[in-house]
Amino acid sequence: MKSSLEGDLSDLSQGNEIMFSLSAESKEEFDAWIEEIKNAGGQILFDSNYDRKAFYDDNGFYVCVFSDPDGHKFNLLYSDNK
Repeated sequence: MKSSLEGDLSDLSQGNEIMFSLSAESKEEFDAWIEEIKNAGGQILFDSNYDRKAFYDDNGFYVCVFSDPDGHKFNLLYSDNK
């Protein structure tokens, strides 16, 4: 694979190569996706249903940071601001 990428492979245990963001349409969808992530073997790194950050709380943001089984990181986002 290294030759196809024309460079070194990332060691995802040491850092990120990129982070993808996904947007939920509702709080119910946000919560359902978290369950799907867990069921698929993803690792939840931050879940604003349980973890607190003042910026998220003060601005109505729900955030879930997770990694897939290969270590790629994602943001799942929902805002209850209309």
